[in-house]
Amino acid sequence: KMECMSEKFCRLIEELLNSNRVVIAIIALKSSGIIEGIKRRDDVKLFEITEKNRGELLKTLTDICFKVLTKEP
Repeated sequence: KMECMSEKFCRLIEELLNSNRVVIAIIALKSSGIIEGIKRRDDVKLFEITEKNRGELLKTLTDICFKVLTKEP
């Protein structure tokens, strides 16, 4: 969370999220500020990773990335 105190870091994260790149990130469950803003974006999908779902979640994320990266412009 300390990184979120840096204006430069926050600005770079916003630029990255506004780009056409696929971003996979881990963010805090409890949040405020930029993290809360990221969670509220329409173009963000959130998944909670648990010990029970972590195996199937890998396949889900791989499938999503494949679909996004192979989509024709």
